[in-house]
Amino acid sequence: MNMALLLWVSLVPITTAWVATYPTKFIPQLAYIVVIFGWAIFLLLLGHEAHRAMKIIRPTLWRAAK
Repeated sequence: MNMALLLWVSLVPITTAWVATYPTKFIPQLAYIVVIFGWAIFLLLLGHEAHRAMKIIRPTLWRAAK
């Protein structure tokens, strides 16, 4: 999940430069929107996965502390 998020993050500078080069064209703007949307989705999924992992780990840590 983390590697997929890093893929989307690495595409941000490329699409940003593309939009800066062609500011009035539709395709670079669409690519930028898709990249930002993909980044947001994978960030949300990674946060959900971390939250789910903490639910699994927390009871185990509680039992180990007793």
